[in-house]
Amino acid sequence: MKLKRISYLLLVAITILFNSCTSDPVNPEIDEVSLEDIEIQNFMWRSMNLWYYWQSRVPDLADSKIENTSDYLDYLNNNPDPQNFIESLLDPEDRFTFYSDDYTELTNTLSGISKSNGLEFGLVLEAEDSDKVILYTKYTIKNSDAERQGVQRGDLFNRVNGTPITTSNYVELLFSTDDSYTLGRVEYIDGDFVDNEDSVLLTKEENLAEHPIYLDTIFSIEDKKVGYLMYNAFIANYDTEVMAVFDEFQSNGVNEVVLDLRYNSGGATASARKIASRIYNATEETVFARQDWNEKWNEAFGNQLEDYFDTEKGINLQRVFILTETTSASASELLINGLDPHMQVIHIGDTTRGKNEFSITLVDDVSGYSNFPFLYHPSREPYINSNVSWALQPLVGRYENSVGFSDYITGLVPDIIQSESVLNMGQLGSITEPLLAKAIEQITGVVSSSREAELLTVENGPKKTIEFKRPYMDVTIKN
Repeated sequence: MKLKRISYLLLVAITILFNSCTSDPVNPEIDEVSLEDIEIQNFMWRSMNLWYYWQSRVPDLADSKIENTSDYLDYLNNNPDPQNFIESLLDPEDRFTFYSDDYTELTNTLSGISKSNGLEFGLVLEAEDSDKVILYTKYTIKNSDAERQGVQRGDLFNRVNGTPITTSNYVELLFSTDDSYTLGRVEYIDGDFVDNEDSVLLTKEENLAEHPIYLDTIFSIEDKKVGYLMYNAFIANYDTEVMAVFDEFQSNGVNEVVLDLRYNSGGATASARKIASRIYNATEETVFARQDWNEKWNEAFGNQLEDYFDTEKGINLQRVFILTETTSASASELLINGLDPHMQVIHIGDTTRGKNEFSITLVDDVSGYSNFPFLYHPSREPYINSNVSWALQPLVGRYENSVGFSDYITGLVPDIIQSESVLNMGQLGSITEPLLAKAIEQITGVVSSSREAELLTVENGPKKTIEFKRPYMDVTIKN
């Protein structure tokens, strides 16, 4: 089943699915007066009943729930808090479904637009037996306040508005709704963190757009031409620009590619497939990945949907080097897993997040985009129920590669472990930056003198992982 046929098959499947139901969970015969004050809950239940991957395992999402209208309305009325209600519909295995009471904010974030000061950071404990937290800078978003204020990769901070950051207050200090805060700098001197008097005031700005192509370049090293792309989100609107990078690689005779996904938490899986198609030369009949949906959709489809590599000619590589971090997830993992059966994928960095499911954006638009109930699309915004501003991003399926492998919920383990070091972050795009240096070492077989130094680490300072609510739309259904 080819990708270009998915929309038609989905439409057929919807028809089969609804014709086989004795009651219609999408359009139940309930008058508007009865739904007053529970329209949000009604939308949540109907959309989750139809699309949620684990629908059959959640008792409250059973089709029988809506067979008796009076009982159904009582059920919704007994759950007056929308957030608590949607949480009650989630399967224990679900780690990644998220939602927002403002669909505009959610969909903007999916497109790389948010209210932000542009500081992308991680957190580390000062010492294993300490509750003191060090904030380290991964990078700053271009044209953001953090960039304008001169914050650099590797800069360290330990205070917010004069208050030391600890394990008990970092959420309150760093993730509040305040538009501005002041970060106090700290230095690492002779084995200790020492407060610096310098500080920086950062201010969030509305609608800050992050370009997913952070940098791209070509290195000539010995007899190799190495194309390097740091790509921080799979966003379909930027596909043309990403393809232009690979055109540049190809026209310049690049014979090795390093794809840096260390800060890429996912995005549009169609974009991942396009990149994979430029890395690996495949025929039209070559499967990139297969989709597994819930029991309703799988029965309607008759079999799993298959995503094929594009036929556009790739660079004809024999191998590819992919850099990851613990936050690399979703479409990043799909790209690695999808390429793995077809070519040598040399995975360098840290174990990935372990998200093998995909999601879609749902809003209270019963007809939905291209007649897919509740499916969001900007062109359908005039048809969204004006009384319900909520949006859901539920997990609706799971990906496997062409040989059936999908068991990586604990993450994809690198071939070569190379964690980022807080005290030696290096300059992104430099051949001496530790992760890129490790890839170049594998390409050339030579460890240069600038890369021989042992990486500094914070003794007894394990990284304090923060699960940033950085959402991603994993499936794009098109006409």
